[in-house]
Amino acid sequence: MSFYGLLTLALALWGCPFTFAAPTANVVDTFVKDALEKRQFVTFGPHVSMGQTDSEYIEMTTVFVPGRPPADAVGSLFVWPGLFDQKNRSDGDLVQTVAEFHAPVEKQKKSCDALPGQWCIRPFVVSHGSVSQTVPVGLGIDGTDQIRINYKKAPGDNGQWTQTLWNLSQKNQQLFSFEIATESQEGNKGSADVQNYYNTTLILKNPDPKLGTKFVKTGSITTTNPVTADGGKTWFIEKVTIPPMLPPGHEYRPASP
Repeated sequence: MSFYGLLTLALALWGCPFTFAAPTANVVDTFVKDALEKRQFVTFGPHVSMGQTDSEYIEMTTVFVPGRPPADAVGSLFVWPGLFDQKNRSDGDLVQTVAEFHAPVEKQKKSCDALPGQWCIRPFVVSHGSVSQTVPVGLGIDGTDQIRINYKKAPGDNGQWTQTLWNLSQKNQQLFSFEIATESQEGNKGSADVQNYYNTTLILKNPDPKLGTKFVKTGSITTTNPVTADGGKTWFIEKVTIPPMLPPGHEYRPASP
């Protein structure tokens, strides 16, 4: 979808909750089931707008510091940068990464596990006045955190949009090991069906030509060996197959109609 419209940085104050469905699982949060379509009171604070372009936006990047949320909040507060089409607001999409603050605290807990005084942040796509895509649970951030937000459209008129967030205030780790695992907790007995991983690619900062000699597999896993075509900087594993841990008959079966 093309966005010939506005690049808008807006502070929105909404008087009721909103709806979302996770894009892959199509799960609707019970907290937000009353949705955007039922919003009864909406006001907007100051905003910045680039105006309607004759071209289209294909990428946006900003570093966002939300500031501290209000101490005595009522309802819900949403602050966000967004891309949309001003001429097609009834049918078009709004791409936005939103910092949310809800009162009372029980509502905030539905959005993420934020600590008191933190925002929840997560990406959204709003279509036809209701949220069509987001993640079920956001992340808690401080008002002083620097959040780098990037929206980028894939090539082509119908290219998909990707939203990416980085918390620049958090120290990033250096990671030195890679593993594929099946983890069971709280008495779980293990997997019931075959798992497959295809075309796994690992890229190193510096070449490590001997890394492939350290490759290990356990149990009845079958796998192709890791290979490198550039002296050890990029490693490729074509296929990994992990057999089920449980005997046949333990796979998931939906309830009978």
